[in-house]
Amino acid sequence: PKSIDERVAFDALVGRSEGEPPPDVVVCVIDATYLERNLYLVSQVLDLGLPTVVALNMTDAAAEAGIAVDAALLSARLEVPVVETAARVGEGVDALRAAVLDPPGAAQGVGWDLMPGVAEALGPLMALLPADVPAGRRRFEALGALTSDPLLDAWTSRAPTFHAAVLATRAEMEASPEPYKMAEMTGRYGWISPVAGGGGR
Repeated sequence: PKSIDERVAFDALVGRSEGEPPPDVVVCVIDATYLERNLYLVSQVLDLGLPTVVALNMTDAAAEAGIAVDAALLSARLEVPVVETAARVGEGVDALRAAVLDPPGAAQGVGWDLMPGVAEALGPLMALLPADVPAGRRRFEALGALTSDPLLDAWTSRAPTFHAAVLATRAEMEASPEPYKMAEMTGRYGWISPVAGGGGR
């Protein structure tokens, strides 16, 4: 999250909204006609390690535009169920409901690469995160704090040592030529492009 409204959504997903448990399952609704752009958010949700179902929506519009998406291959690449839907005509709703009522296990995240200098900087930060942060989400949390003020602010009182270390790392990264603020976007799109190329044509 880069803004307060995005932070609210993030907090709801990871169970940090007061009085609200984390969701039992997350449904990512993506537009089949813009697969590559929509997979960015999906990759972020998968990195949170939550049970996730992808609703591949607007498949009718994609077909009309001559876009074919291989839902089974996309599901294999993402390692979560992908259900084809066309919401405007009600197609796929029953299959989506069945997937939600029988959700998969926790998502395993996706294998996207970080710039070497950023990856090296994250190691010590990840070690300073509280023990209750799941192992699969530690890189996500550390990188988020490094590049997002709303995410860093969440650690001010919860983990002051981590907060201070992030500020120090930011200062070091600012002095280096590596564009660390672009690390997530560069890494994710480097992973997304071949996935979208294989899942859609």
